[in-house]
Amino acid sequence: MIVCAADFPDRPRSEEELWADERVQESGTHSILDMTRVLVDGEEPDFGTLAPVTEAEALARAGVARPTRAHVEALAPLAEQRWFGRYAVLHDDVGAPSEIYFWGFSGD
Repeated sequence: MIVCAADFPDRPRSEEELWADERVQESGTHSILDMTRVLVDGEEPDFGTLAPVTEAEALARAGVARPTRAHVEALAPLAEQRWFGRYAVLHDDVGAPSEIYFWGFSGD
């Protein structure tokens, strides 16, 4: 079954409406919308921040410098803190950047 936003007629119609919901203010959206800033080299993870997967991390976790969709599972443990996300530029079969994959900590 394919689900789309139109299947939820009571959904917020704007980001302003979304953030006006007290539950969202307290718990977040559990999505990329909770992230407010990308860290620069040397910055420590903080609430609502994202950090890129470095080449060294990709090599250590996936054995490649240019990860593809096939390497996502190997990279998943790099998100090990709540309210802190990671992202990786994924590459196609010829090594060209093809998408940006975002994820966060999914444990308790």
